[in-house]
Amino acid sequence: MDISSTNSAMDLMAMREEMAAMREEMFAKSDTNASGGLSIEEFTEASANRPVGGAESAGGKSIEDIFAEIDADSDGEVTSTEMEEHMEANRPPAPPMSAETGSALTMLQESLNTSSTEDTSLVDTLLEQLEASDEDEEDDNAVAA
Repeated sequence: MDISSTNSAMDLMAMREEMAAMREEMFAKSDTNASGGLSIEEFTEASANRPVGGAESAGGKSIEDIFAEIDADSDGEVTSTEMEEHMEANRPPAPPMSAETGSALTMLQESLNTSSTEDTSLVDTLLEQLEASDEDEEDDNAVAA
């Protein structure tokens, strides 16, 4: 068994699938002429209705610049595939993991790959270490602020 097969990883996958379905639904609603892509007008309207605040939140880029950036084939329409590819390419990196957390996760992975009866106590110990590491990190962040 590896970490990716835990319930939390499955929950994360389900959540990503649900979010992808929601993006597809929003895209379809924005495609008012059912062409399969968003024109600049449809894109502008969809952006204006975003709860995040539209183009103002995109680092000062104009809506036309954002549209051109996403419209990879420059055909004047943004497809859902182009949108997904753009989002994937511009996804922020995962936050760095502390050395303690990485070490604890490695030990957890190794313990889950064994059939020892000590697995439960080792897992509990590792989880306690992770919690303590997170608390120490939060304390360090509070002191730095």
